[in-house]
This record gives sequence, C-alpha cells and structure tokens, in this order.
Amino acid sequence: MAPIGMKWSFLFAVLLPVAGCDLLGGGPPAGSCDFRPDGSDRCWDYPKSEIESGKKVCDGKKVWSDKPCDHTGALIGCKVESRVGWIFPLGGMTKEKAIEECGGKVIDVDKQK
Repeated sequence: MAPIGMKWSFLFAVLLPVAGCDLLGGGPPAGSCDFRPDGSDRCWDYPKSEIESGKKVCDGKKVWSDKPCDHTGALIGCKVESRVGWIFPLGGMTKEKAIEECGGKVIDVDKQK
C-alpha cells in the first residue's frame, strides 16, 4: 500500500494537470488552497491560469486564499507541473520523507527566504 503522501502526489500530478509557475518559470502564484485544516500536511499554490480548478479542489475544511501559501515552517516545496505544494511537519512528516514523497521537483525552503 502506498504512503498517503504518495497518493496526494498522484492526485495532483495525474488528475489535476496545469501549466505555469513563478518559482521555475511561468507566472507568480495567484491563489492557494491550504489543506492543513482538513488534516493534510500541504498547502498548494496555484498560478492565475489554474485559479478555477484550484477553487474546485479547495472544498470542505480546506481554505482558499487569493494569496500564495505562507510557507513559514514548511519542510520543502514540491513543484508538480505548475503548482507548488508546501509540505509541513505534521503527522510525523520529516524533511526526508517529504522529499521521498514529492513526486516532482523539490524546492529548498531555505533558499526561498
């Protein structure tokens, strides 16, 4: 059975394809969905071109913002296509585990400060 983080990586990499991101080219994040209130360890930044699809995913206890995620305290960022998921140390998540589960390009949080 795959770890829960790998299931999230699959969901965002395969089921929600998008394009463009400020960190590695494209456009700056224009909105975000914080999954942490729903029990996850992630907050996802979305480019302007993907605001509508981001809002559709951001339901239930998740929190939508018209600003990028506050990634203070994040272990890493994980770029999956045009989105960046910031992974936080919740539920036993470690930096090593976050890197292993990323499924995309790892972004060093310390270099984003």
